[in-house]
Amino acid sequence: NNKETSYKFVLDPIDGTFNFIRGSGPSAISIGLVKNDSPGDLEFVFGVIYDLTEDRLFWGGKSFGSYCNNSKILVSDKYTLSESVLFSGFPVRFDFDGNNQHIWDLYQNVAKVRMIGSAAMSLVNVAMGSADAYFEENIMLWDVAAGLAIVEGSGGDNHIFNHGDLFIEGKNPATLISANSSLHLLLARLYEIRYRGKKNDE
Repeated sequence: NNKETSYKFVLDPIDGTFNFIRGSGPSAISIGLVKNDSPGDLEFVFGVIYDLTEDRLFWGGKSFGSYCNNSKILVSDKYTLSESVLFSGFPVRFDFDGNNQHIWDLYQNVAKVRMIGSAAMSLVNVAMGSADAYFEENIMLWDVAAGLAIVEGSGGDNHIFNHGDLFIEGKNPATLISANSSLHLLLARLYEIRYRGKKNDE
């Protein structure tokens, strides 16, 4: 929290807490280094994610490349949504009673949707090409800071909607799309169209 530097470490001691408690799926320790030079400007510099379930260490960033242990990892080369596997999730703050048709529309455009209960490990799956994209609403900075850096280091792109000062400070959630460059553009555009339609309906 040193205000004299634009760099900040963002820690999630256990991502996938429920999985960890119940032994029902992946969980991870996640540490991200972010740089915030000005309001609304956030750079994901470097990330480290330790996979507690499989005893693997993922690390990297845009200027470093990304690795699983010492093996380089890369995002997938899928370029059509209809052939893509999308990882997603519903955080505890998700409003199931709200108008969520824009989300169902997004899901219907991909081949498969998978929910594993850990944002960090979902992003790792994108980074190593096991998944083609990741989408989630109402996600917090500490859930994704490390994973976003690792995705960028493996050749992927990220799009953060509602990207404001409160998200950067860890006080407000945002919406995230992470994928290879081709799918990232398709998903971001599709989400913007569907979300705009939702707001018009309201």
